[in-house]
Amino acid sequence: MSGLGNDDTRTTLLTWLLRSLLGILPIVLIIIFIDNPIGDPARKLYGWMVGILFFMLIIAYILLVKGWYVPSAIMTVLVPMLGAWSSLLFDSSVSHGDIFPLLYVIFSIMLSSLLLPELVTILLASIQFLLLAGVVLWIPAYRPLNCVSFLIFIFIASLLSIITNHMLGNRLKELHAFAITDELTGLLNRRYLEIALNQQLQTDRRFSESDATTSFGVILLDIDRFKSLNDQYGHPAGDLVLLEFSRLLHRILPIDAIPCRYGGDEFAIIVHTHKVGDTIRIAETLREEVKHMHLYYRGKNIGPISITLGVAQYPLHGNNKVSLIFHADESLLKAKQDGRDRVGCTVL
Repeated sequence: MSGLGNDDTRTTLLTWLLRSLLGILPIVLIIIFIDNPIGDPARKLYGWMVGILFFMLIIAYILLVKGWYVPSAIMTVLVPMLGAWSSLLFDSSVSHGDIFPLLYVIFSIMLSSLLLPELVTILLASIQFLLLAGVVLWIPAYRPLNCVSFLIFIFIASLLSIITNHMLGNRLKELHAFAITDELTGLLNRRYLEIALNQQLQTDRRFSESDATTSFGVILLDIDRFKSLNDQYGHPAGDLVLLEFSRLLHRILPIDAIPCRYGGDEFAIIVHTHKVGDTIRIAETLREEVKHMHLYYRGKNIGPISITLGVAQYPLHGNNKVSLIFHADESLLKAKQDGRDRVGCTVL
């Protein structure tokens, strides 16, 4: 999936909308057959129309199941839009003043506001509003109607849908940031680390298909004797150390590195390096820089601190995220056993 299709909330919403619409349309078809007697042209016209729309929804659902969110969302939005305008084109009663089928254009705008980007909704609403204005102005049957009120209704409903789209988009961005960000340090969290590792591995597979090679390193690290620091100075002092260390990561690491808070006083870093030696050099630089941090809490010097690091390199130490994290963790554990304040790397 791409674009909005990566958003789990919108994907879930589209899934339920499609299931609901696929359940509703057969009921609509039954009502049409009951309301229009045999031989009535409207019975055949709307029967075929609902059948075609139902078929489009099935295609949209299949696309969604296969992971194609955007095409599925577009086809779902097209269903009420085509239904409304087809009524105007093919049903003579609509072209002679039955304005109610045209009100269904608002459904397509509302669906777009929920499923598609804001600009798409604005474009869709603008096009349909201009078309409706043209219908009111150029088809004589509509002139006795309160056309101004009709157009105002469509305009306000469209505007509310666009505002809803904007607010929903902002809220989803906030929720996404909250889900992948550590509240204390502002670093990315463990959940995002797994996402980033998956993306790196997918990139490598694409490179492999073109006979190219790529590599990256994973660094796991602990702040040495962090529990003792918490016990001696209190948890606010420990939070200060974590926050200042996070700022150091942003200053020292390469711009394309991905630092994450792995949990507690443990951090993980993805670095885009070609050889394990390059990853070790980055880890050593970080280990040395930590010792020069100036840490004060309530006027007391609570430094210096040290860190212990474990390194793993793709594909040397593994070709999946589980094996890479395992080898980095094993390297970290070995470095702790050897005395802390050092960089460990298992030799294969």
